[in-house]
Amino acid sequence: MAGATSLQEQCSIIAMYYAIDKGSDTRALMDLDLKNVLYKTYRGINIDWYTTFLEQAEAVKNYLGVTNKDTSYKYGWFDGNVGWNTNKIPSNKVTSIVTDIWNVFTRDQRNLFGNKKDSWNTADVYMVKATKESEILLEVKELHKLFTDSTSPEIFVGVLKTYMSKCLKQKWLIPISLKKKTSGVTVKAKENNVDDYPVGELAVVEASFDEEPYSYFEIQDRGELDFKGNSFKYKASFTVGSYKQKYLIEQRMQGAGSKQEVKDIVSTTSGHYKAASAQTGLVPAPKFAEMILEYSKEEYNYNIPNVNTTFTQQEKDYWKDYFKEVYSNNTFSNVDFGTLKIMNKLHTPEDFMEVAISIDELTDAQVRSNYGVSKGDYSAKLRNKLRHLRFMKAFINAKNKGDEVFGKFICEIYYRAAKMNMDESDLSGPFIKIS
Repeated sequence: MAGATSLQEQCSIIAMYYAIDKGSDTRALMDLDLKNVLYKTYRGINIDWYTTFLEQAEAVKNYLGVTNKDTSYKYGWFDGNVGWNTNKIPSNKVTSIVTDIWNVFTRDQRNLFGNKKDSWNTADVYMVKATKESEILLEVKELHKLFTDSTSPEIFVGVLKTYMSKCLKQKWLIPISLKKKTSGVTVKAKENNVDDYPVGELAVVEASFDEEPYSYFEIQDRGELDFKGNSFKYKASFTVGSYKQKYLIEQRMQGAGSKQEVKDIVSTTSGHYKAASAQTGLVPAPKFAEMILEYSKEEYNYNIPNVNTTFTQQEKDYWKDYFKEVYSNNTFSNVDFGTLKIMNKLHTPEDFMEVAISIDELTDAQVRSNYGVSKGDYSAKLRNKLRHLRFMKAFINAKNKGDEVFGKFICEIYYRAAKMNMDESDLSGPFIKIS
């Protein structure tokens, strides 16, 4: 049985076909044929998703400038297998062109994106002008012949990006990234990775924290020994030329490591701001580690032992000094690490870290004996907290190097999560985002 995400993506492209090719009314309940096919495709669909599919289709229709209907397009689903469209979209209206383009890549070219097609192009579904489909694929194959032999893998991918940008601007080939509709927000289409790379002009980057970072360090009984919170969060705004964006980030645990989840902060029809319902994306772990190294001047996991390994004395001393330095830093006025209590006893930053690390060395039985609660995942959570400190150190360093450096860092975190290119050397393919 298909998962929810697969069903949602199918419904999105089906709704686009009905709205654009058949001229269906995208107002809720106004086209019963469209409603019935969506409900048959995604059984158990709720009203939020139903209206999301309709408004996504209307946004694409508006982007294309279609006032009634346009029968010139074919429709594809990036993760679709042969025959996915049975009884939904006629076979002569279905394309696999973006998948076919990915299949042209050599192993080395795919490895530029970790062998993940979603890292090359974040599109979920796509459309292509039927009269241009064969021409586009033939041109891609010709470019591949010209720029693959005896050249680095980046060359073909960069040339392909330029060609696909042209196709998108001409509305011949339209990769589409989908996000669930946020209540009270008008769904719109926005081009990404098409020609201009605004961060290349660093002087025009302006950025600020709308809500300064916080990560609550207090250790307490939360059913097991735990920190008051296990996330590092902030809200930020940045402007690059005429492009403005607000977002929030949550850095939190993922297994023994961490992940960096970004969401747009969007304007509602009533003029207020709220977090989008769907995440913009995750900052890829290798890229995030590169940024932390660039700005903090330290490897992301430097002096953080494996979760099953105890801290050396050198590592203990290092983190006591590190926490004191970051905690007392006044580069930003409202960074919040919470109260430094361990089971209701208040500590200085150095003493807090010393005790926090000493708890890591205890067995579960010893933690129960000393604190009356199980140890749980405390060791992994402690290491996650240390990564929060390094993230904060990167921001402190960036800000102390000037507003341009700080702005670039704020901006790059968002761009990496959204799979948007920062400059001409980035290779992710063009797409439109519907959100």
